[in-house]
Amino acid sequence: MAWKLNLYARLMDGDHAHKMLGYLLRLVDRNEIRSHGGGVYPNLFDAHPPFQIDGNFGATAGIAEMLLQSHRRTPEGGYILDLIPALPAAWPALRVTGLRARGGVTVGLTCRDGKLTEAQLLSDRDGTFTVSIKGHQQQVTLVKGIPMIITPKPGG
Repeated sequence: MAWKLNLYARLMDGDHAHKMLGYLLRLVDRNEIRSHGGGVYPNLFDAHPPFQIDGNFGATAGIAEMLLQSHRRTPEGGYILDLIPALPAAWPALRVTGLRARGGVTVGLTCRDGKLTEAQLLSDRDGTFTVSIKGHQQQVTLVKGIPMIITPKPGG
């Protein structure tokens, strides 16, 4: 389930990624033997017998991938920061801090009504990045240690 969650997140299909997360977090009785499907025990350990830590780590990686992706690069080699690339309809409002992007950038996001209302970027080094929000791109120059707040225009 964690692999599928990450796959749908990378494909920017938030609703399917959220569905996989639901399967992954389905509560399983400790005495139940499962040969397929997902689930967690009451302590939130992955229920695939025997206990599989990759389901736990994979779930958190998938959630992060739903909110931030930075694997794409510009032709010049700079990183593209895709903000909320796979935000599911089930998460119309959220606030998250501490996401890490390639290039040494820490990202915080705030969403309301399914739209990004604010992003905070803090870089470990000076650099130029491309920020992409639902296909709308803008270049930003970050200075080491100085936070940058991005507030998308309504409807943009």
